[in-house]
Amino acid sequence: MSRNQAALLNFPPFQCGTVSSPAAMSRLAVVCGGSRGIGQAVSRLLGERGCRVAVVSRNQDTAQAAVAALDGADHKAFSCDVSKEQQVQETFETIQKTCGNISYLVNAAGINRWAAE
Repeated sequence: MSRNQAALLNFPPFQCGTVSSPAAMSRLAVVCGGSRGIGQAVSRLLGERGCRVAVVSRNQDTAQAAVAALDGADHKAFSCDVSKEQQVQETFETIQKTCGNISYLVNAAGINRWAAE
């Protein structure tokens, strides 16, 4: 784990609600880039704090593996390339339809404009 990831895990207490409360389960956090690095650490922290987490990654299998490792229940995995505007719009429409309103949005996904397509 990198020093940045460790710092995130030691961040001051943040609660989505108590884990057993209905308020906690109504808080949906969407984490773009949530399957690796800082995004994965944020996803894990939000899950531990009682949020439902929607992990968004370019690779569905990677997103699903990240969701499987989260504490709590009712987390979802989505595949989306955030460099493609149409995919982003479709993904967020799907998230809202299947999971409800989004309470928190974290963008930990990077775009490399010079990467080979």
